[in-house]
Amino acid sequence: MKELFSLVIDLLHSDACVVVPGLGGFVANRKAASVDARSGLFCPPSVQVVFNPKLNHNDGLLCQAWAARYRCSLVDAAKQVAVVVEDVKNTIAAKGSLCVPGFGTLRLHGRDYSFVSAIAQQGFSEGFGLQEFRLPTLKSNHRRTDGQLKKLVGAGVAAAALAAVLLVPSYNQSAFQNMASLLPLSFNNTQTKFALSAVSKNAARVSEAAAAIEEPVQESVEVAPAAEDGRFYVVLKSFATTSEAEQFVEQWQPRLSDKLAVVPVTEGFVTVACANTQNPELANKMMENVRKNSSFKDTFILYM
Repeated sequence: MKELFSLVIDLLHSDACVVVPGLGGFVANRKAASVDARSGLFCPPSVQVVFNPKLNHNDGLLCQAWAARYRCSLVDAAKQVAVVVEDVKNTIAAKGSLCVPGFGTLRLHGRDYSFVSAIAQQGFSEGFGLQEFRLPTLKSNHRRTDGQLKKLVGAGVAAAALAAVLLVPSYNQSAFQNMASLLPLSFNNTQTKFALSAVSKNAARVSEAAAAIEEPVQESVEVAPAAEDGRFYVVLKSFATTSEAEQFVEQWQPRLSDKLAVVPVTEGFVTVACANTQNPELANKMMENVRKNSSFKDTFILYM
């Protein structure tokens, strides 16, 4: 038994889902780092292994890994895995549960099995060695004079202009008008477009603040971040028709923990995305996690 569950842990480091035929699927849900602006709580990336008893079909991943590790044929590997799975079921039926050190505990509830993970973060590099911590935001009550505020506004305008000059050479507007260039879409171009949009909006806000100065400011000034219009979609695959995209979702949704969505782009170009966000860094992180699944090595990011 230990050999089986040890192999499952090894596979979860590179694959999002590992199906144990006849038992169920173990899914590694990867959560990106996050911060709560109100409480100041910083959470590192983490991985939570959950169990889905409905994913009990044989997709070949576990048997192939078993055959490679123990140097046997795929047919023999399937037979050996089936014997171990049957032994696991019999143990749970007799004792009510099965506790595997370093892996977790399996229990029988009615006709289905449940799982409580004990898999450590070692090997999952996203959050290894990191812990949650709280860092409250410091509020400043320093009162700025009219001259000081003008200097700050002037520095902000200069910084925005310099950022725009540095970014413009690498930005190609036609690349976003020509839909063919989106297959695949370079993340650097997407991030550049996102940065240019933010620079333009921030520069406009700074100019409005400079024009509004009429008398000395006696209280601290808080500037809210500019809202973003577009979103970054983590695209698993693209199709020519909506029906093809829906068939793909029907085939893969039961095997994936993330919610799949059909995203029409233009006529003759329909995509299936597993996530969308306004944060380009978070989108890039999601794409890297999805690409760890050998079935989605060509996943790319679409900005709309």
